[in-house]
Amino acid sequence: MDIKDSSIGVYLGQVEFVIPAYQRPYQWTNDLLEGLWSDLGEMYVGSNPKRHYLGVLLGARELNASSAVRGKQATTYGRNVWALVDGQQRLVTLLLLLAALRDAGTPAVKRDATALMTVDEPARPRLLGQEEDRELLGRILLTSNVSLSRSEAKTTVGNAYAFFTRQLAAGTTSFWKPVPVGYASSRAPRGKEIKPAQLLRIVRERLHVTDMMLNQEDQSAPAVFDAINGKRRELEPVDLLRNTVFAELNDIQLFTSTWATMESECRQVKLGGARLGTLPLFIDSYLHSLGEGASQYRLARRLNELILEHAPMNLGADARRRKVRGVIKELVTSFDDFKVAQSSAFDGHGSTYKPAAVRALDNISMLSSGPPLPLSLLLLRYRRTNFISDAQLYDSVRVLESYLGRRIVAGEKQQLLRSHLNSVTAKVIKEFGNASTIAKKMGAGRPRTLAEILARYLNTPGMPMPSDPVLVSAVMDRVDMNKLSARQKFAVLRRLNDEVAGRHIPDIHLSRHDKTRMDYSIEHVFPDSFRDRASITQDWKDQLRDWGQVAGDVDELVGLRNNLGNLTLVHQNSALGRRAFLDKGRKHGKRRILKDRAPDVSNSVVYAIRGGVNSDRGRWTATDVRERAVFLAQTMKTAYPKS
Repeated sequence: MDIKDSSIGVYLGQVEFVIPAYQRPYQWTNDLLEGLWSDLGEMYVGSNPKRHYLGVLLGARELNASSAVRGKQATTYGRNVWALVDGQQRLVTLLLLLAALRDAGTPAVKRDATALMTVDEPARPRLLGQEEDRELLGRILLTSNVSLSRSEAKTTVGNAYAFFTRQLAAGTTSFWKPVPVGYASSRAPRGKEIKPAQLLRIVRERLHVTDMMLNQEDQSAPAVFDAINGKRRELEPVDLLRNTVFAELNDIQLFTSTWATMESECRQVKLGGARLGTLPLFIDSYLHSLGEGASQYRLARRLNELILEHAPMNLGADARRRKVRGVIKELVTSFDDFKVAQSSAFDGHGSTYKPAAVRALDNISMLSSGPPLPLSLLLLRYRRTNFISDAQLYDSVRVLESYLGRRIVAGEKQQLLRSHLNSVTAKVIKEFGNASTIAKKMGAGRPRTLAEILARYLNTPGMPMPSDPVLVSAVMDRVDMNKLSARQKFAVLRRLNDEVAGRHIPDIHLSRHDKTRMDYSIEHVFPDSFRDRASITQDWKDQLRDWGQVAGDVDELVGLRNNLGNLTLVHQNSALGRRAFLDKGRKHGKRRILKDRAPDVSNSVVYAIRGGVNSDRGRWTATDVRERAVFLAQTMKTAYPKS
């Protein structure tokens, strides 16, 4: 390993750089740009005469440049090309600053800044950026006074270039009070004019880095990277995962066909909350589904350890590559299962599994996002590898859905749910570790089903499954279903919908404002916005009066507006409660809800079930809410059967 102190001028003058595809795109935002600009200001005005240290820049010589970038050949580069394993965010920022200095300076400044940013024969950027940034970054480094489109100005690369351009035009006051977007460059500078030549000397000579270059005999790049960055909180878990796994493999084709695709899909879906994020949530769930736990800050290390267990370093290069590809292939396949387990979140993700089982899995995810996923992935893997049948998968996931549904509706605490379900997953792995074990368990004497054993593991004294009386009481007495999340309420209503219909009703997804799908929303028949008599609209007041409702009746209806009996699913209709039960609404064909779903639970709002015959309901009062709540409470006992 070669380690030395270098000024930015010396560092940039040595070689060309390529950012490997597995690195994250450029991400510096204004708060980081302002911090660097302020540090430069202290050196510019003389209050800080010392060098300014920017940290470690980690490069690797062993990387073949042609394998680092898609669509590029090795002949694109000069003889010396370093893969920038760590430090690309800082180096890209400095290059964008140099581009702004080039545009603002004299011909001499332009010449010197250009020499740091580019190489000749043919002219090309000294640094080839990550794929998402490459085209715009290259254009800025090669072209003076680049005109940015509106969309380009909103990118992190375009924003940083524009930031430095604005501050240079604004004068020395901008070092401590940066000017915002929209500042006119034609205005007189605030404070003294900034001299580009003086600032360029500071950047070139007084900004220093630790230049760390790995050789063939050194520890692997990801190991060194982890030692440097493992505790840096500005790196997201997904960055550590990507870098740790793929920096060592140096297989860009494998990266682009697997991880890059997963990461792109995960960016479109917000799961896991601020604590984790979608892709780390998947890795966390995947590891737990294997019986391998890991904290969120150790996901990268644990995944790398898993790869080493299956593909130890003492294997030959070709054999190890085949083993690693096998691990990654299983990871990608499990990601497909991850999408199946949350099909609504992933736009109704299709699969080869039976639709009724997929519906139950999606409901499970909605009832308690996150904790059930390892168990769901394990059950899907059992089916995918033919350890269990379609019927066994369906029975097992319905047990899990019923357990969660009853606990959620009954208002049971969820704080211990994650650890409980991880414990259940570990028990299932221990008892049903492989296909032969399952066959043996199922075959002797009275065959015990996986669903039966799963129910026993779930229903413990500390985390019991609520009884029928507790469930019915919760539905009748719980006047505020708004304490449940929208996803939880949707999962409950959708399961009741299927139960009333007596079959799986396809294409019912939580609304994502995509009109190409059969999306539904949760609606209050009597509007939730009517929090007291004073907030009720005049149309509703007139209608309630026509129905003979006096003050006490209206107050009771207001109090029941968040009861389950007042909730329904509606297909792309955001104003059900204000129109469906008003006479003027009936005249405009708003009388029925979900006309194409005659037997479903939504129509039970306007059609009371009496003796098995649907009869028209022409009013909506507190009595009607309670009557429907009784019906739904009884339906829930069979929708979530107690094992």
